[in-house]
Amino acid sequence: MRKITDILRKVKNTPEMYVGGTSDNREEQLKNLQWFILGCQATNDEISSETKFMLEFGKFIRDKYGWSMSCGPIDAILKNCESPEKAWEFWWSEIESWKQEKEEAL
Repeated sequence: MRKITDILRKVKNTPEMYVGGTSDNREEQLKNLQWFILGCQATNDEISSETKFMLEFGKFIRDKYGWSMSCGPIDAILKNCESPEKAWEFWWSEIESWKQEKEEAL
């Protein structure tokens, strides 16, 4: 079974294939990514025990930056970054930070 981080690596490398849109519209891609992740979570068997990724990642962002997660981590990131392009870069940077923190905790 694949982990969510393995799936997200594929999305990062070829976002148009997984979430549509183009690099000219990162906001659309981030919002589509949110739905993609939620769909993956719904297929529980594909993601092993990481079925609460958005909740866990949202808590990580909330704890690190103090941002509200009432609309989810993607909307929080979009709201707090200068542009959708910066939000896109921030998302992937924080995914790596979250992943590293989880690995260090093991």
